[in-house]
Amino acid sequence: MKAAAAWAAALGALGVLAADAQVPSDKTSVQRVCVYYDAGPEPSYKNGRLHAIMLENLLGHFRGIRVTLAAVSGYHVGDMSACDRAAYMGSYFGSRLPAVFLHDVAADAKPFLWASYNIRQLQNAMGVAAFAAKTGFVYDREAAIGKSLSGAGPSDFYSDFYYKGRRFKKLAFKTPGGGFIASPDICLVRNASAVVLSTASDPVNGKATPYITRKRDFFYVADNPFLFIHERDRYLILADVLFDFVGRAPAGTRRWALIRLEDIHPNYNLDLFYQAVEILKKRRVPFAVSLIPDYVAPGIPESAGVEIGRRPEFLRSRDEKSIATQRFRLGRIV
Repeated sequence: MKAAAAWAAALGALGVLAADAQVPSDKTSVQRVCVYYDAGPEPSYKNGRLHAIMLENLLGHFRGIRVTLAAVSGYHVGDMSACDRAAYMGSYFGSRLPAVFLHDVAADAKPFLWASYNIRQLQNAMGVAAFAAKTGFVYDREAAIGKSLSGAGPSDFYSDFYYKGRRFKKLAFKTPGGGFIASPDICLVRNASAVVLSTASDPVNGKATPYITRKRDFFYVADNPFLFIHERDRYLILADVLFDFVGRAPAGTRRWALIRLEDIHPNYNLDLFYQAVEILKKRRVPFAVSLIPDYVAPGIPESAGVEIGRRPEFLRSRDEKSIATQRFRLGRIV
C-alpha cells in the first residue's frame, strides 16, 4: 500500500495526473475471467505466470473485466464455476495438467481460450471424436524445425500470420552463431468444423496451418503469442480476438492511443524525463508513466535499493518544476 501511495503521489507531483481528474463512471457489469498458467519447481517456470499477466494486461482494455490468475497445478474440482470465462496459457510443453481441470474444461460450456501447448492432453482425456466436436479440430503434432537454414529463417518455421487481410510477422533474426532467436513452435491441427480466424504460413515451403480457431465459445491459439514479440507481431491478432472472447464490440471506429514512458525509477535522470514530458505536453500527446517506486539495481542486495520516498525531488510540489506550470489532463483512453 505504501508503494501504491508513493506511486500516486509521485505522478501527481510530476503533473502527469490532474488533482481533479475524474475516473469515468462504468455501468458495465463485472465479468470474472480465470486465467490458468503453468507453474512448477524449476526457475524457468516463472515465465508461465508472466505470460498469464500479459494476457491479463490485454484483458484490462475491457471495462468490467475482473481477472483472477491461478496456477493450473492447484486446480480443484469446480473452480472454474466461479468464472464467467476462463483461459489457459500453455507456456511449457508437457506440463501435466490435473485430470479435474481437463474434465471441467471438457464439460463446461462457458467461453474458454486455450493458448499453445498441451492441447493434446485435452484430446486424450476427451477422446478424439468428443474433442473435435467441442474444439472443431483434431490435434496433429507440434511443428518440427528443419535442419536447413536460410536468410528467411529455419525451414518449417511458420513466421507469417494472416488476419482480416493483414499480415503479421513472428520475430526471427539470425545470431552471430548462425542460429535464430524466435519462437519456432506451433501446434499443427487438422480443422474439422472450427472457424479459422487466423492462419499461419511458412513462406519457405508454402505450408499453412490454422493459427486461431473458434468453435462456438472455444477458442484455440496454436502458439504462445507472448514469446519473442515485437510491435507488429501476432499478439496483436489475439488482442483483437479478445473482443469475441469477452463478447464485446468495439466502442466505435475512433482509435485512441497514448505513449507510455517506461521504467521511471528513483535513480532515473529526471532532466531527461522532464524534457520528454514537455515535448509531449507541447504537442498535446496523451502519455502515461510506468513508475518503479522501489528500485533495486541488478546484482545488489534488495536492502540496498532506493525507495521513491527517499527521493524528495520525485515528490516535490508540481509548482517547483516547469513540467507542471499548468495541469495536464489525459483524455479518456478506451
